[in-house]
Amino acid sequence: MLVTCSIVAGASEREKWIIGRWTSHEEGRPDRTIVFHADHSWGVEHYGAPGPDGQLTIHEDVRGRRWVIRGEKLVLRAPSDDGFESYGEKIISFRHDKIVTDIATYTREQPSK
Repeated sequence: MLVTCSIVAGASEREKWIIGRWTSHEEGRPDRTIVFHADHSWGVEHYGAPGPDGQLTIHEDVRGRRWVIRGEKLVLRAPSDDGFESYGEKIISFRHDKIVTDIATYTREQPSK
């Protein structure tokens, strides 16, 4: 008899794992850095004007963005032309360092040394 065990994180574990900075890759769009926060908000990082030291500043645009994991979907709410739009991405694979959905691939960013 063959017994196989699969470790699959439930939604509550996934909600802990997702917190942090990720690079989002979607076919046909430039990669972008997004940040998932523990309060279920998420933001997109953008470069701003250089600061006094000449370094580019980074600001995060949250503007009402929200996230939640419902079953096998990552549901994102984001600004749209008509206010806000929510959409679900079917989760194909979910690991600590990489999330693959039917729309995007998210790769965890490593802290700068």
